[in-house]
Amino acid sequence: MSFKMRLLALIIMGTGLTACGGGGGSNDNLFNPAEDTTTDSTTEDSDPAVDDDTTDSTSEDSGLTTSDASDQYTISNEFIGFYIESPEYNPDDYSVGTIYLRTLRTPSDMEENYIFEGVTSFQFTDCQNDNLIAFWGDQDDDSSLDSYQATATIDGTTQSFTLDSVLFADDSYKGAYNFVGSDNITVSGCATYTLATRGKVELYPLNTTQFTDQLSDAVVSFDTSNPRRINFQYTGFSGAESDIEHISISVIDKTALDNLNQFENIYSAIYGTESSALRDFTDRVEEITNTLTQSQEAETTTQQTDLLLSAESQATELYNDWVSYTGENSSAVATDLNQAQTLIERMVNGDELTSSNNYDQAISYLDSSIDDYNDLVNDALVNYRPALTASNANTIFLHQNTIPGNSTYYDLPSDVTLATDDYYILNITAWSSDDESNFVYYHSSHVYRAD
Repeated sequence: MSFKMRLLALIIMGTGLTACGGGGGSNDNLFNPAEDTTTDSTTEDSDPAVDDDTTDSTSEDSGLTTSDASDQYTISNEFIGFYIESPEYNPDDYSVGTIYLRTLRTPSDMEENYIFEGVTSFQFTDCQNDNLIAFWGDQDDDSSLDSYQATATIDGTTQSFTLDSVLFADDSYKGAYNFVGSDNITVSGCATYTLATRGKVELYPLNTTQFTDQLSDAVVSFDTSNPRRINFQYTGFSGAESDIEHISISVIDKTALDNLNQFENIYSAIYGTESSALRDFTDRVEEITNTLTQSQEAETTTQQTDLLLSAESQATELYNDWVSYTGENSSAVATDLNQAQTLIERMVNGDELTSSNNYDQAISYLDSSIDDYNDLVNDALVNYRPALTASNANTIFLHQNTIPGNSTYYDLPSDVTLATDDYYILNITAWSSDDESNFVYYHSSHVYRAD
């Protein structure tokens, strides 16, 4: 199966909410979640949660693709999407909900041990608790995201939640989640249900749309007469909208989320005041080293001098940036850079010989700056504690509900407070189920401002 992605032309029909982008759905058979990496020789292959050296019947995703050349979207470090309970573990009433994830850096710049944080809710009806889960973890040596165990209370039951082997490919993160705890839950006067102990997650960039091959873009709009009403229009869906059984809707307070200043102490260690000037610190040091090496190997004195001058300029600029953006000049990194810059400057001025020993010494200082820089980052990673926690998750994740698939509109309830000029994320997933399989018709996320 293939996915198409498009930036939705979100139509704002009146005042109240102003959109900053749009989106809607993906096409996939999600019968089994991603394959687990644990081993247990006692199980049969009918249990896809355990890898017993046999092949699970997990359907492969072909990934998200742009629908045409005019589509433009930005991969940053924020992703939102859906989880879906595996019918293997909850065949009667498996459900879909929202999951949000923020990584330390963009996927291409994530490294081993780099942190991520996220939040999700396993609330599907108004009579349930909010069932919020705040989680965090880091990137493994295989480039997958794995979360630490997050203790959560789901409708009065104690659960342990983890993300497992969530990998980035084709502009999205995909993987599995796991619960450990009671899976038979009763909410007095509300529902008795099974909590699937395993399921699948898919996360996409903010303000994007994923939809099936059979469908064109869904248009989601805010009502001109009621700014809290979300309208669903299915023009161009070729009748497939009649197969949609459920629409899951969530609202996240993006302003409150941004105000948490996630990863602040790590950012300070990596590049001071988040200036792009220090985002590529290691690359800049290696560039100076390469220039020095070229100078040392130059065939003429003129070439040697020109390259040495270039290295001096690069070293001086990096040292000044470090002092400017970190606000200090006495750390091990600053000392290393200053020693390298001073020695190169003395070589340029003729105060020191342009000998192999001096070149080697300058490069040694630069190598030490990378080692000391990595020590700073590692210390910040080790000492990091998440900003998004169980205690503040309810101020971030404001609402989640599942409505009938034939709904043409949805009114945000009155207890969802929207502050004027603050930003929010609206996340929508339209889906259906058929025995032990399920189908997501579209997924949509929109960042909008409350007027």
